[in-house]
Amino acid sequence: MTSKKSHKKSSFGGNAFEAVCILGISSWDVSNQMVSLPQVIFLAVYLVIMGVFIALMTIGYRKMPDEKKGYLRWILLSNVMLALGDCLHLAGSIVGYNTGTDLAIIELLGLEVQLGIVGMMATSTTMSVYFLFLIFYNTRKYQDGTFTHLDYALIALFVVRIALIFNPANIWFTSQLLPGEYNYTAWLRNIPLLILGVASVILVWRNAKASQEKKMVWVTYALMTTWVSYAFTAFLPLDVMMKATIYMIHTVAYLVAVYYIYRSEFHVASEANT
Repeated sequence: MTSKKSHKKSSFGGNAFEAVCILGISSWDVSNQMVSLPQVIFLAVYLVIMGVFIALMTIGYRKMPDEKKGYLRWILLSNVMLALGDCLHLAGSIVGYNTGTDLAIIELLGLEVQLGIVGMMATSTTMSVYFLFLIFYNTRKYQDGTFTHLDYALIALFVVRIALIFNPANIWFTSQLLPGEYNYTAWLRNIPLLILGVASVILVWRNAKASQEKKMVWVTYALMTTWVSYAFTAFLPLDVMMKATIYMIHTVAYLVAVYYIYRSEFHVASEANT
């Protein structure tokens, strides 16, 4: 998390702002490439749209009967966590654009801290929590709050994932690798997340389909699209432009998912979930 390498430090003024920016991230997991302005704008627009839907879901949640709030709170909180992680992503992208590097360093409590690595850990954590909460939603809504052995196994996998995020040997950027060196830590920490995410989506898909909830089925299709795109960027040695393009597909798929979540569960004026 700390580094003595000579990278460009943030020139933003104010310790308070720098303390916030330490949680920033450039989630294009590529060397120390300069963050582009279109990337920053894309993320900002995405977060505005996410914020609007989260606000609408919150309004709808308050109008729901108590028996529905028990499971709706988890799907609402999952999206709040996702947006929080992406806010950190945007903060780091702004810092990266300002400094010209994803590996900008700031001084915090006398230590030189690498923004990209700390931010990557923060966003990796919130993304994992998103799918943990999706399991809680599925359990409360479709299983009367009863956890199966598979649910417990997935929760244990979440704990493993969190532990691997904080593995001190993690390599987060290709610039930390020697030419031709294999980044085994990326596979090690991403395989549990892939299993957790895909399994949780399949559980919701199975139950939503059995309940004939068409909008929730579309949610699962969108989330599965995010996982296909995530697998490409996490496990394949793609160039910068290809990773950025696939990541955009990944991000838009999340917007499709949050739209159908809102229409399915929180749109008070809607008719039955069809």
